[in-house]
Amino acid sequence: MMALPAPREDIKKRIVIALVELGRSEEAVRTLASESYVPMEMDQSFHDAYVAAHLLEANRELDRGDVVAAIETYRKALAYPISVGVGRPLKAAGAEAHFRLGCAYELAGRLDEALECWWEGACEHHNPGEALFQFVQMSLDKLGRYSELGLERVPHAPRMPGRKEKT
Repeated sequence: MMALPAPREDIKKRIVIALVELGRSEEAVRTLASESYVPMEMDQSFHDAYVAAHLLEANRELDRGDVVAAIETYRKALAYPISVGVGRPLKAAGAEAHFRLGCAYELAGRLDEALECWWEGACEHHNPGEALFQFVQMSLDKLGRYSELGLERVPHAPRMPGRKEKT
């Protein structure tokens, strides 16, 4: 019997996306880590699937109460591993991961790191109606709430526009 040829990149991508959509994030992550992919030029969908799988897995870890594991998994969602075949694009697309990572840091009592994550998420530009726009807004909301407490200064971030440094 003749063996089937290896699936094409577009088929592999569809398999990973289907795994994520079916909620099988662990399997999707294993599949993405098992080999290297060569997507078409400007195709970010392998990375999008990578991010979606890690966000789903981190959300599950939070539901189980494992904040430390969730933080590590959210951090992985912000990575651009060589295996998915794409580098960091010019237009940032990590607002959801930054927001959720910030919330996990907040749960862990690591407020400085939470503020830095929300700052990173808030600095992204996404138009109203885009999926990531809501996470930019939620990051801004978190920063606004903590600024009311006088905690708006993020250690490694530039000064917020329009605000004077406290002396």
